[in-house]
Amino acid sequence: MFLSLFGRRKPKPSETYSFVVTAVNPITRRERILQRIEEKCIRLEVEENSPGGVGCHVWTGGTSGRGKGGGYGRMSLDGRTVAVHITSWICHHGPIAPRWELDHKCNNRLCREDKHLELVTRKVNNDRRLERFACRK
Repeated sequence: MFLSLFGRRKPKPSETYSFVVTAVNPITRRERILQRIEEKCIRLEVEENSPGGVGCHVWTGGTSGRGKGGGYGRMSLDGRTVAVHITSWICHHGPIAPRWELDHKCNNRLCREDKHLELVTRKVNNDRRLERFACRK
């Protein structure tokens, strides 16, 4: 008698079952991530100054809080907390090069619409932020 790792006898070829598993339209990891993001986003109406002529696509899930640097959409991905707008950008356009960051042209930190995001350097992003802050005063 032949024993397997679990102490049971190994089945004879006539006792084994054969079946074929076919995947119908397999979904990629990128598509699963984008589906999770889409589930918690709502589309706002187009405003006259909307970048790209498209309304904001706003994240309604968890955020990074209210403190300094807060207010960005956050989600859990592989046990880590990640920024939704960055994750969405990477899924659509690929990785972000070192020393570059995303700027929300619509000035809405919860927006993840690709037409409202732009890759810029830290200096450009800070200059734009200061411009927006100066306009509020």
